[in-house]
Amino acid sequence: AGDPTVEPAMVFPWVAIALAVYLAGVIIMLGREIAAFIRLFRMISSSEKTAKDGITVCLITDNATAPFSWGNFIFLHYTDSQDLSGCIYLHEKSHTDKRHWIDVLLADLLCILIWYNPFGRMTRRLMKLNHEFEADSSVINSGIDTYDYQRLLVTKAMETRAIQFTNSFAADKRAFRKRVLIMNRKRSSRRTMLLAVWAMPAIFLAVYAVASPI
Repeated sequence: AGDPTVEPAMVFPWVAIALAVYLAGVIIMLGREIAAFIRLFRMISSSEKTAKDGITVCLITDNATAPFSWGNFIFLHYTDSQDLSGCIYLHEKSHTDKRHWIDVLLADLLCILIWYNPFGRMTRRLMKLNHEFEADSSVINSGIDTYDYQRLLVTKAMETRAIQFTNSFAADKRAFRKRVLIMNRKRSSRRTMLLAVWAMPAIFLAVYAVASPI
């Protein structure tokens, strides 16, 4: 029989610590997302608004913020809001018509749940880049001159910052070269379709990679 005076060895609570760290990360990321949405709703409530094509166009008073869209709202600077047939409005309207905000919201939720995994953020970035390809294509197909649009894109995006959880005209400055190259190609409808469905398999792969046992 064992010696009753010998105390059992202490087991370090690795699982409890790992769970606490994970939950802390989720809470921090969720808090940042909530704070961003509070800022968005304040912008919606305080901005001057006009309606067109069933969409609410809100005036951006902060010149440092790039035009963007979320849900049924498009945010434009004063000069851009005076021309609702221009390429910036058409770009953001494409995001709205295709409901890209739903994809971004789902990708944000994925990044919150797997905040420790860089694959989630990479998936989100690729998905938003695909959104920009689609919106750029819609503008070019509307008859806007490609060179003029590219020049406006670079000028606007370099002078302003994007809001992370929205679809923004200035999204991902690192990908400008890719966007310009894609605009200069004549893509088939099949190519466009393949780009459009790329995001969902990537998200499923991210979830599978996390759920699979090591």
